[in-house]
Amino acid sequence: MNTLTGQHRSWLLASLILTLPLVATPSVSAADKDVNGRLEKVGTFNLLRVWGTAEEMGFAHGALVGLGFVQDLDRQLAADGWPEPKTYEQTIERLDQFIAFPETAKAELMGMLAGIKKAAGGKMPRLTSLDRDFGYGDLLYLNTTDALRAFGCSGFTAWGEKTGDLGVVATRNFDYPATKEQLEGQIILVRHPDQGHAFATITFPCYIGAFTGFNEHGVGTFMHDGTGPRHSSPQTRYTPVPVTLAQILQQSKPADAARVAEKMIGHTGVYPFSYMLRVVTPTLRTRNAAPVTVFRFDADGLSRNPVGSTYCITTNHYLKSDGTAVEQAHEWSVLRYKRISRRLNTTVTAETAWQALAEVVAQGSYPTLHSLVLYPDQKRLDLAYGTWNGQIQPAASHSPTSLTFERLFKAE
Repeated sequence: MNTLTGQHRSWLLASLILTLPLVATPSVSAADKDVNGRLEKVGTFNLLRVWGTAEEMGFAHGALVGLGFVQDLDRQLAADGWPEPKTYEQTIERLDQFIAFPETAKAELMGMLAGIKKAAGGKMPRLTSLDRDFGYGDLLYLNTTDALRAFGCSGFTAWGEKTGDLGVVATRNFDYPATKEQLEGQIILVRHPDQGHAFATITFPCYIGAFTGFNEHGVGTFMHDGTGPRHSSPQTRYTPVPVTLAQILQQSKPADAARVAEKMIGHTGVYPFSYMLRVVTPTLRTRNAAPVTVFRFDADGLSRNPVGSTYCITTNHYLKSDGTAVEQAHEWSVLRYKRISRRLNTTVTAETAWQALAEVVAQGSYPTLHSLVLYPDQKRLDLAYGTWNGQIQPAASHSPTSLTFERLFKAE
């Protein structure tokens, strides 16, 4: 059986999601009654709202923003350099042996294909350099970005006496190499499924997972690279972690979020890479219950990072039971951890939370794609992208836009 060798894992480090100028431009009129979705402008952000069954949401997603993605992919494959078409095709063939999407995720991706076809006038658009039509394998490739592994993210969760009237405060920087066009191409994808809870992700067109996400009840999920053991190639079929996180958002309320997450993540089996998955809720009424759980997920299975009494910090390394870094911790991850820790010596305010993110934001060729502070008890968030006045700038270095859940999750 073929495996995903080191060569193909290296290719995945240059994942399509971060090599294309993914700009959300409408392909189909939002007034089309066959499309359960619409594009909206919220401040400076593009918001894509979809509703219905998984297939209907995928169809709207593909119809409204998918054709532009395909056109960008075709241009990239035809250009000299990366990605090289032969390697790209080989990677898709191997991925299909190891990726196990849930049925609802498959339905969403198949609906997306149909929506792209509609936007292209009823015929699937061509990838000219590959001499074939765009297909399911291309969406499969895009939506397995957990195989990236090499992104650096910082964040913390604080609560109780540390935050006072703010309630729970959850912060997040999402760092990875990107261009200005890619940074600006991010969207807020809000899904109103016919079953379960409405949820939002800060993401890219045609991506259904949740690197950064939260639902209408204030449950949040954040993904961080970890320092646990890894396999050289997948040992079994597995579900992409961000896809599982999206399902957790759809299926959980604050009281059961940690339990639902542990069950769903555990069903994925032994994972080939190492991640920390931070699940945040509003203040829990259960006595002494922390509103955050940090799962560690790697080749050894499922475990947890320790959580403090009023805050926990999550960068990119595992912690020992006493809260100190494990020996495998990366220097840059430990430095970010220490910078945030110094900020948490005093009461956390909206201002100091944003300042903490600004201290650990990534710059240069490895920018922070977005910075976010989530206030689950207050049902609102502050958000900024890594661009300002048309230039790449640290996301947390300029004032964020405040968004309420009432605005984000309003009825269609």
